[in-house]
Amino acid sequence: KEYLRESKSKLGGDASFSKLDLASLSSIRQFVAEFEKSFGELHILINNAGVHNVMDYVETIDGIESHWGINHVGPFELTRL
Repeated sequence: KEYLRESKSKLGGDASFSKLDLASLSSIRQFVAEFEKSFGELHILINNAGVHNVMDYVETIDGIESHWGINHVGPFELTRL
């Protein structure tokens, strides 16, 4: 939150923070619904998050292998919605 305050004062304009878990399809859907309610539309989306080096087989809450779910399925669903 401090970063947002500093960014606002340096750059002007507005910024906000919202929770989004790319390992959870329901979290992605909830984020999109809240975003649309608050802002209406999005003009630019940069997907720049992911995991690597998880040595053990781990699944997301939706039963998808974690690398595949977080690095590919989650960002695809976010972009699609």
